[in-house]
Amino acid sequence: MINYEWIIRQLDRDSFTGGIKSIHWRYFGREDSFIAETFGELRITPSPDSPDFIPFENVTKEDVISWLENELADELPRIREELSKEIELKKASPIVNGFPWA
Repeated sequence: MINYEWIIRQLDRDSFTGGIKSIHWRYFGREDSFIAETFGELRITPSPDSPDFIPFENVTKEDVISWLENELADELPRIREELSKEIELKKASPIVNGFPWA
């Protein structure tokens, strides 16, 4: 079974409003020792007048992941399928990575 994980690499924010303008992310699929990843940037337009607005200093990692999963909901199945295919190719490959002393 493949386990998926978000890694947030960077947040860009508007210094006047405190709203996050873009999220730089990586998304990993991992099965045993096989890993596949993809990455991207999600640009958002926060409105300080919105009741859902969260100032930068109050944003949690869970908030950011929730935004990513909501905004990328239509793409997430395709992304997971691509990561799964990449892992299957790695599992079927005769090439093995590593060191003899590790």
